[in-house]
Amino acid sequence: MSIISNSIIKRGDKLTSSQLNAEFTSVNTGFPMNKNNLANESLDLPVFDTNNTSGKSGIILKQMDMYTNGSSATAYANTATTYPFTSGTVIHTETVLYTCEQNDMLRIYWNLSLQTFGDSSTYPIGSAGDKALCWVFLLEWQLSSGGAWTQVPNQGNVITSLPPTGLYGNNVLLLYGCSLESHVNTYYQSPSPSDVHLYVPKHNNYGQWYYKVPSAQTIYGLRIRCMGLYAPQYVGTNNAIVLLIAPSGSTTHYVTVDKSELGFIQMRDR
Repeated sequence: MSIISNSIIKRGDKLTSSQLNAEFTSVNTGFPMNKNNLANESLDLPVFDTNNTSGKSGIILKQMDMYTNGSSATAYANTATTYPFTSGTVIHTETVLYTCEQNDMLRIYWNLSLQTFGDSSTYPIGSAGDKALCWVFLLEWQLSSGGAWTQVPNQGNVITSLPPTGLYGNNVLLLYGCSLESHVNTYYQSPSPSDVHLYVPKHNNYGQWYYKVPSAQTIYGLRIRCMGLYAPQYVGTNNAIVLLIAPSGSTTHYVTVDKSELGFIQMRDR
């Protein structure tokens, strides 16, 4: 902290507003009441929570932001029959500028208010996997200004070829940067042997992603993109989600997101 010399006001002096203003100006010049000085000179729990070798308090919060998007977006079931299929629908996009150092820890959270729609007869309803149909909400980032969008690390491309079947999707072990949303709830109704398909009213979908940055990196954009419909399937030697193909021109099955929130936390080990 800067040393402040009180040379204007002496004990016993008659105080005037000009003297007081001058003294407070001097104090603020020597010790500006900004976020850096306040953080460095404050005594709180992290200051006392030290270790006996370095005196450092450990992980600190470097930056935190929350973004809200109130615009509605609708994603329809894929109808394309060949790769790269339907590109999906962007639900939420944010232009950002986050500078990360090596070993910085990132946490990104998203919350989507949504509702799914469909019927009880149009494919893929009635198919073998219709009891576990789902939408995929992918977290993607942009690592150069105006550059390409890519999946975040540890999240695979969900239109990857799955040999030897000719199917497309990805291994469930490569789905760490997305959230899944059930398309329809299906239950068996007796005594007549039939399935009942229930589309759930508006509700919320939550997702999160954690990453420790291996080297210095700058993030220019974050977004959530929706693709579907998918169904779980055992492919080769792995459990996977597989992209389905709805009838050409069909708009029967879809999901609408009417509000989305995207949270960003950057932490650093000090």
